[in-house]
Amino acid sequence: LLALSMMNPDTPQAEQLVQQHLPHARPAFHMAYIKALIDAEAANAILSDDTLVDMLKDKGFDLARRTVAKYREAIGIGSSVQRRRQKKLSSVR
Repeated sequence: LLALSMMNPDTPQAEQLVQQHLPHARPAFHMAYIKALIDAEAANAILSDDTLVDMLKDKGFDLARRTVAKYREAIGIGSSVQRRRQKKLSSVR
């Protein structure tokens, strides 16, 4: 899980980890993948929970938007509005 959270989710290695663990996916694995997606987001293209759901669905995960929001909050990541505001403020300084 740590390896996944530290890599770009669009790499072949990340894809291999997802396919290897998808049949036994646990919330911790889902959270690590969500964190990896958010860590890789561009400052001018913040991912909403709905967008995260679509991206996860493309990778074979079937999670509801509310579940994605719950996992995102559990790992201490703010909403897309909060992240957008934070990145905007950090670019002004």
